[in-house]
Amino acid sequence: MGNEMRVLGQRNAPVLVLLSSLGTTSQIFEPQIESFSKWLQVVTIEHPGHLGEPAVESDPRTVGELARRVLGLLDEQGIGRFCVCGISLGGIVAMELAYSYPERVDKLVLACTAPVLSPRSAWLERAQLVRERGPAILVDTLLPRWFPPGFDGAHPQVVARVAEMIGTVDSDGYANACLAIADADLSQHIASIDAKTLVIAGRFDPVVPPGVALDYAMDIPGASFVTLAGSAHLPSLSEPELFAQLVLEHLVGDPRRRGRTARSMILGEDHVQASEADATPIDRPFLEFITEVAWGELWARPGLDQRARTLVTVALLAGLGRRAELELHLRSALRRGVPVEELIEVLLHVAVYAGVPVANEAFSLLKRIEAGE
Repeated sequence: MGNEMRVLGQRNAPVLVLLSSLGTTSQIFEPQIESFSKWLQVVTIEHPGHLGEPAVESDPRTVGELARRVLGLLDEQGIGRFCVCGISLGGIVAMELAYSYPERVDKLVLACTAPVLSPRSAWLERAQLVRERGPAILVDTLLPRWFPPGFDGAHPQVVARVAEMIGTVDSDGYANACLAIADADLSQHIASIDAKTLVIAGRFDPVVPPGVALDYAMDIPGASFVTLAGSAHLPSLSEPELFAQLVLEHLVGDPRRRGRTARSMILGEDHVQASEADATPIDRPFLEFITEVAWGELWARPGLDQRARTLVTVALLAGLGRRAELELHLRSALRRGVPVEELIEVLLHVAVYAGVPVANEAFSLLKRIEAGE
């Protein structure tokens, strides 16, 4: 698989493929990776030559070839259906995937992109310039177009990191991507896209102004559209939290829906279905409350991963002597691969800081679960 592809996050969750813009790498999604990975299996795929490796004769030179390359990499990992989020060039490849391979694409996020980026001659000229002088020659031209006014002064490290990305792209790899954009025109095909689609525009984006994005969004059946007021061409870096929120709500749902997903992942779908079936008008509001707040918000916070939250929860439940809930979370932890040795260490801490009697009961419960009872 090498460096051109990474697989992160939840192995049994829906798959999200992230495709970056021309001249950048998947680092432009780093602010979102942690939150995406809590709900999804995240796959990042780099464009050829964009990690600095030399271009080869067989590298893709059309959007169709770039799309087939993405499918080939996913096939190697045994990934069937997936969602895809693409920015700029990544969005054009995402459209091609959704149009040409509808059986593979579930949901679609198209950010700061369009089915055709004119004029063709400008892309051919850029390809020639980059072959002769390298992508770094474009840095001073591109950065003011990619970030909103004042962003460079407020976030100089982010801008510097993007400038470094551009400068390290292989010249032929960048030029080949320019050729792909020059010949791409999906304007006659997007009406056939049946994947649930979200189109994101940046208010200050001169490459794909909001009006252009809205026009093509209206051609995609049922597509949603939003303009980010503080973004230009790279919304994942300009407004990282809002971008993550919009993508997650489109792919996984609002906090209550995400909370149900998290609860199911941690406690098991059978348990969740049983609790929902048993709910009455008396306790249904409470069930909805904990689903949204505890599972949809607390368990989704970025400060701790789900493994750490599981261990903290076990310690608290053991220390408080909440036997029924403790059994539920112990079984869940073991089912999800938490080593019994880690649970033992947690319960030893409980013995010291919460008392031997509650720890003794917790150890007895863990022993019984491990014995298959």
